Amino acid sequence: MHHRDNRSVEKLKKKGNSEESAIRRIESKIVHFNDLARCGEEVWIEHEGQLYRLRLTRQGKLILTK
Repeated sequence: MHHRDNRSVEKLKKKGNSEESAIRRIESKIVHFNDLARCGEEVWIEHEGQLYRLRLTRQGKLILTK
């Protein structure tokens, strides 16, 4: 299982105080893939009657397919 990587969030935080409130709004919307995929390496998402598959590759990338 892959660990959480907060480097992107940390990079945003270093941009300066003028963006702090925007960063806080972004952080409240972050959902870690590992939290979604508790039962494996994929998640099925239903949206407007369509099913989508979000899966984690061996290289650590996410792929969304219909």
